[in-house]
Amino acid sequence: LFLINSTNDFQSIAAGSRNSYTIYRLITNNTGLPAGITIGDYYWNATSTRPADSVMTFQVTGVSVGRFEKYYEDAIYAKWFGCIPDDGIDDSYQAQKAFNFAIKYGKSAKVKFEGGVFNVANIVIADYDGSGNARYVSLEVSGAAPVYDANSISSRVTGFNVSDGLGFGIAVQHGANVTIRNIAFTGVGFTPSGVDGAITATASDWNMGGAISDTIDHPNAGIVIDPFTSDLTGTHQYPNSRAWYSNTIRTGSSMVNILDCSFSRFLVGVMVAPNSYTTNADNIRVDNAYLQNLKVFWGAGQRQSRDNQADHIYSIGPIETVFNGKRFGQQTGTAPTFNHCSFAGVTKYLYYGDVNFAGIKFNDVYTEGLWSLGVSGGSNPVEFNGCEINLLTSGAFSAPLLHSGGPIIFTGGVIGYFDNTYANGLPFNCTSVVINGTTMNSGAPVNFNNAVPYEQISIDNAIYNNTEALSFLKKGVVDNYMRYIEKVVLPETICKNNLGIEYQMHDPYIEQVYIENKTLHLNTTDKTAYFLSSDSNSYSIGQWVTTNTGIDYSNDFFPASRTGLGYVYAKRNDTIRLAYVPFGADSTTSYDLSTTRMKRIIQRVLYSSTINNDTLTIIHPAVGGYPGINNFIKGPGIGLNARILWTDGTKIKMSRKATASVVNQ
Repeated sequence: LFLINSTNDFQSIAAGSRNSYTIYRLITNNTGLPAGITIGDYYWNATSTRPADSVMTFQVTGVSVGRFEKYYEDAIYAKWFGCIPDDGIDDSYQAQKAFNFAIKYGKSAKVKFEGGVFNVANIVIADYDGSGNARYVSLEVSGAAPVYDANSISSRVTGFNVSDGLGFGIAVQHGANVTIRNIAFTGVGFTPSGVDGAITATASDWNMGGAISDTIDHPNAGIVIDPFTSDLTGTHQYPNSRAWYSNTIRTGSSMVNILDCSFSRFLVGVMVAPNSYTTNADNIRVDNAYLQNLKVFWGAGQRQSRDNQADHIYSIGPIETVFNGKRFGQQTGTAPTFNHCSFAGVTKYLYYGDVNFAGIKFNDVYTEGLWSLGVSGGSNPVEFNGCEINLLTSGAFSAPLLHSGGPIIFTGGVIGYFDNTYANGLPFNCTSVVINGTTMNSGAPVNFNNAVPYEQISIDNAIYNNTEALSFLKKGVVDNYMRYIEKVVLPETICKNNLGIEYQMHDPYIEQVYIENKTLHLNTTDKTAYFLSSDSNSYSIGQWVTTNTGIDYSNDFFPASRTGLGYVYAKRNDTIRLAYVPFGADSTTSYDLSTTRMKRIIQRVLYSSTINNDTLTIIHPAVGGYPGINNFIKGPGIGLNARILWTDGTKIKMSRKATASVVNQ
């Protein structure tokens, strides 16, 4: 409370102190003013006697009743409380005072920050009652203008540098229509190096050896929603925000809007309910956000959440997982719906979540450097509607699986490899895959799941447009009433009609054709390898090679399975070269190498064979055309690893002689 002695410049009163606040207007006459007359940023209230916050009211010397009170046009400004940008001094205390005043006194529901960078951490939007419980709170916090990247902003854009790697930027507790907009949140977290660095980064890399909190109930985050409950004690609390954990109210926030913000170098960009006690978190919305260098963009710890959305999200820096609902809080967190997003930088996973309460939906989403789709748990599907999913192979190894767990559905859009040089399949390990009206610029989908008797992939009105020059895979047309049990990829194929094609898998999810035990010679720079084979004729360009020897993918969600070592891209004499060898392989282990065929479609052919003869007689032709030249052929009496050399419609010439005479097989 300042005492004003006649005509004074308020600025001179506050000069030199961050705990006294700069006032910019000069009052020329401070006595005898009627109520409601505005003088600069203040007005005279002749009946006021309350000693409110010193920056908001001023008392005239000798006048016991009456105060100069701050005049509000539209907002409370953080600079009134001493938040000074670009000075390198911590602004957390001053920012918290601005929030508290806006919430407590009801002068305005808006707090504004000017352009520039503020050093802040652990500031909280909350309204606690006298017993230490959170009431519903509404507030708008905004920066000077929409942001893109805190590292390339002008002085007119607002940046929050969050120095506490164990804490957060802003927390919202029990929000009811809270808006945070126009702020670039920048933490002190991990920055992966290159494509390989983003894919192979470990948990220890992301938490920087413990300097960044990656705990289940208080992860480092740009914005965290509903973190505080008295049920969490001791090491389960954000260490520099313990006073807020008096709250016993468990209901979650509704209508939290995060607009025109950016997030960089946090463990989690936006964390919703990182505890096991909060119930509900509805209508949480992140719109028009820029992302880079995040382990997780959207973390969720609350299962029963409804209508949360992430719209117009753009990333170009590394993201390990776009949505993770299995790591925090109840570990059954519900995903937002993703609309109109572009994940243009390297992204390891799109999702790792439980879909028992609701599915995961991606609408009009684009990926350019995606390593894997991810893992879902439960019976509800992961849905892609009108999305363009480009998978990453160039410069790094390909994923062992694209999706694992529950059902997955693709409607419209495109699935393909961003660098489609070799014959890569689309490997799934889930209850079902549905592909409807989708173009696939890649190998055929393959289901590896053996957990139930009749796993299936249904393809309807889909177009294959495989441009792999070295795969020897030919064009064909397949009618949907055929049921296919064996394996072959059909590129450039239109799957016609409206019933789709159903795959049935009764035998193991992959077929080992030729096995030998060899040591790999690795090129760790470009992720290639070669080995010397005992039978190089058993390998062909584009073939998939696997091993039973364990090679762990760092921080991998997927269950243990055979490891894909890579694809054969060249052979000369007894030297076999592989592309995209996984991180974790070494030059000292002797690996059991298997030429391996994945589950694929086949056109069934009725044939007869004669032992030691390399020609089959066709009794009944295939529907929709014959298997292409150089494709594998398999059946009773046919030699192991035999391929089709030519066919004229009545005969099939094979690369190996028949091992038995058979009739009408």
